[in-house]
Amino acid sequence: MQKKLIIFLFILITVLIIVLLNAYKKTDILIGFSGQLTGVNSDLGVQGRNGVILAAEEINSRGGIANRKIRIIPKDDGNTPEKARKADMELIDSGVTAIIGHVTSSQTIAALPVAEKTKTVLLSPTASTPELSGKKDMFFRVQASLNLPSKALARFAFSKLGLETISTIRDTNNNNYTDPYNNNFTEVFRKKGGKIVSEHIFSSEVPNSWLNTCKTLKNESEGVLIIASARITALLTQCIKKDKNIQVLTSNWAATPSLILHGGKAVEGIYLAKIGNSDNPGQKNKAFLKKYKDRFGSSPSFAAIQGYIALNVLAKALKKTGGNKTGLPEALTKIKDFNTLHGKISIDQFGDAVLPANISTVRNRKIIKVSDIKSGKK
Repeated sequence: MQKKLIIFLFILITVLIIVLLNAYKKTDILIGFSGQLTGVNSDLGVQGRNGVILAAEEINSRGGIANRKIRIIPKDDGNTPEKARKADMELIDSGVTAIIGHVTSSQTIAALPVAEKTKTVLLSPTASTPELSGKKDMFFRVQASLNLPSKALARFAFSKLGLETISTIRDTNNNNYTDPYNNNFTEVFRKKGGKIVSEHIFSSEVPNSWLNTCKTLKNESEGVLIIASARITALLTQCIKKDKNIQVLTSNWAATPSLILHGGKAVEGIYLAKIGNSDNPGQKNKAFLKKYKDRFGSSPSFAAIQGYIALNVLAKALKKTGGNKTGLPEALTKIKDFNTLHGKISIDQFGDAVLPANISTVRNRKIIKVSDIKSGKK
């Protein structure tokens, strides 16, 4: 009799555990966010995370996905390959359905083997290195390749700004982004008839290493291209313009509020190539800008917008899978002409995004569009 009671209790407890586990599964869809949340270049990661959180709150207010709420689990990747892989492994061990990250190209490439091994979708809001283009893997993005904007900026510098000589400065700590951006720009600029006078490198992992770059940059060129984070671009621009009359160009990486916050008057008149078209004054954009500012107390950067878009794109795919991990890669590649703050975005068979780009400038402490970039130009 006692033996039967023990067996009955064992079965009862087992059933209860299964029921509770199933109930937990139905409660939340866990989504990881992995990006740099501390340190000198953390503005990109913090804003990206905030955009993801805002999107999750909106989706949950509408009932979630398959009657399940989305729960965001953020991790700091420390902006190093080792910490990026560790952060993703911890997220996967915690049961995430997908990871939104990373915010830099180098950490995305470093962490991709973890996503591949565990068959976990890694959806980057901002990584734009061409090294990840055209490949069938677990990597997806809502940011277009840097090939288009980097080449367009070179054409703009020569043909529209009339610059014939340029020096370049790049951060080697995000080499998978800065190297191809620099190479694309210099190749096109030279083809147009311009001259690259000098190339300078530094590592943002070495404190104030950019200062030496500023000191060695002479009055040898009419313009300088800085390929670095917003804060370092701002500080470099202040340093360069202190005693030099020089036109500064920069990349999409620097298009965050930190550029203006730390650069002040020095960054007025900077030109950059931006991916996306979130500057239009449509009602959808105005509503997003207000919601973001009310929620986080600051204006959103392109990273916040990209994070917001990334989760909305992921949510659309998750609706097709019922909130499950299975079938998620296939669902993402079927997203076509999805309306976002940039306009319509599509994900191709390789997980790459197709979206507009433009040349922008800093004017009256705002980043504003100057002209659209037409695709297909060499």
